[in-house]
Amino acid sequence: IPCDMTSPFGSNQFITIPVEETLPVAQYAAVWSKNYRIKKAASVLVELAKEYSSYNGCRRRQLIEVG
Repeated sequence: IPCDMTSPFGSNQFITIPVEETLPVAQYAAVWSKNYRIKKAASVLVELAKEYSSYNGCRRRQLIEVG
């Protein structure tokens, strides 16, 4: 997160997570300004996260409907 993006929220609310093979199970948020252009690598990660979360959402709904 760019430094100027953390200041409105208070930088003590953000933590840095080293990327390993898997991230801990948690809810994550990516925040950036409308005028901030994210890099291609970050854009790909955002798209993967969207696909993964929608896939898991569908699986949860199916399990609930079946159960």
